[in-house]
Amino acid sequence: MNRAPAQKNLSLTAYATRLRRALLKGNDIDKLLSLHQQHQQTLSDLAPRVSRLPLTSAERFAWKFMREVNILRPDFKGKQPPCPSRGIFHNLEGLVQTVRDIWFPKMESLPQAIWLKHFSTRKLAHFHSQKDEVAFSLVFDSLQTPRKILHYLVFHELLHRQVGIKKLGGRNYAHTSEFKKQEQQYPDYAQMDQFLTHYLHS
Repeated sequence: MNRAPAQKNLSLTAYATRLRRALLKGNDIDKLLSLHQQHQQTLSDLAPRVSRLPLTSAERFAWKFMREVNILRPDFKGKQPPCPSRGIFHNLEGLVQTVRDIWFPKMESLPQAIWLKHFSTRKLAHFHSQKDEVAFSLVFDSLQTPRKILHYLVFHELLHRQVGIKKLGGRNYAHTSEFKKQEQQYPDYAQMDQFLTHYLHS
C-alpha cells in the first residue's frame, strides 16, 4: 500500500479503508514494517492539516482509526482467511453470540455478521432478511467504542430478525409497535440514543 499523499483532496476515509483491508488480510513482517513506516509518515504529514480543516463525521472516525491502529500487532502478521465479522478491534461473531445467548436463547441459528465498507454515521447498522445478515458501520470498529453501544446495536438488529417485517398497505414496517415494546425492555434503553449521539459527535 502506498503512502497517502498529504494533498488537499486526500480522502481520509479511503486511506483508512485501504489500510484496514491490508491489515485484516495479513502480511509478512517486512510488509508490516514497511506499512508502519509509511503510515507514521502519513500521520506526521497530515496532522497539521487535519487540525485546521473541518472534517465530516466519517472523516473524523477515519482519522481516529488511523491514529488508534497499531500496525505491528502480532495478529496482523501472516495471511488471514477472509472473515467478514473480524474487525481491527472487535469481532462481530463473538458479540452476536453473546447477545443471542443473553436475550434470544431460543434463536437456534445466528445470522452472518459483517462490517460495512464505510465509516458511515448515517447508516449505523441493519438487518438484511434475505441474506440473513446483520451489518455494522466501521465507526464502531474502534478501540474507544463502549461495549454497551455494541451490545445494544447487536440486540436491536437481532430483534429485527426475531420480530420480522410487517406489511401494511403495500409498505414494509420494521419498527412496529411490537418491536418497540420489546426494544424498550433493554437495560438503559431510554438513554441509548443519548449514548449513541455522544459517541458519534465526541
